[in-house]
Amino acid sequence: MNLETITILIGFLALVGGQFATFLTLIVRMDRQSKQIENQVDALSKEMNRRFDDVNKEMNRRFDDVNNEMNKRFHDVDKRFDETIREIADQRERMARLEGSLEGFLAGRRDRDAA
Repeated sequence: MNLETITILIGFLALVGGQFATFLTLIVRMDRQSKQIENQVDALSKEMNRRFDDVNKEMNRRFDDVNNEMNKRFHDVDKRFDETIREIADQRERMARLEGSLEGFLAGRRDRDAA
């Protein structure tokens, strides 16, 4: 090997070595960026899960509020329905007594008029 060939070989190795060093630096940088992206995705995932949990809790609270209010209103309607049935029964009883009194009064008049 002559000096010129050795010089070219050293230059070539220096060029390839420099390219290899640049390639390794690029791989390290890409690995760092990949880890940063992975950390950001993990943080976003945790934040989304927290927000979904918050929304779920709020929806459950609102559903429970509506459900409790509806149960209260149904209870009130049921109570009023029972009161209405009792009032109807009381009115029927009064009507029966009134009819009895009226029949007795009319029977007494008939008897008096017949006599």
